[in-house]
Amino acid sequence: MTRQGRNALLTQTKQRLGQQVAARIPSGSTLFLDAGSTLLAVAAQLKGPLTVITASLDIAQLFSDRADIQLILLGGQWDSKQRLFAGSATLSLVTRYRADIAILGTCALHAGLGLSASQEADADVKRAMLAASAEHWLVADHTKLNRCEPWRVAGLSDIHHLFLDRPWAELGDDPALSVHIADA
Repeated sequence: MTRQGRNALLTQTKQRLGQQVAARIPSGSTLFLDAGSTLLAVAAQLKGPLTVITASLDIAQLFSDRADIQLILLGGQWDSKQRLFAGSATLSLVTRYRADIAILGTCALHAGLGLSASQEADADVKRAMLAASAEHWLVADHTKLNRCEPWRVAGLSDIHHLFLDRPWAELGDDPALSVHIADA
């Protein structure tokens, strides 16, 4: 699906998810922000002061004129389909930073198998962001649930906060995972 197609899909749902995530971020936090249309909706709702570290060109452009956001853009090999930088240079840059919270988008999420990605380079960046952050937040709409992609990122036990647009029956109860359902 094209970038325009992803951005147009479930626009109101992504906006609600973005509002829910942004409302929980403490002022002054340092964030790793993943790429993708849902994370772009999260980024649009953020209030500074914040430091945002991202490999997403779209998120960087969104913040380029914001004085209340200290922006760090991770370079590397450009992926025009996913609109992000990835590869060994990006991974090396991620290790230079520490974040309070890594906020990841979702390619596919399965209750038993966890978070997975369709591209190896994207999975690598997601894993590196998780490794360099204190808290791990995941944002997913219902179209990403009960699915798997080839590249494993993390198990649900590695996630602290899960933001969804509707309840997920297959999830079960994990006291270590805080689940937040966006208001309809």
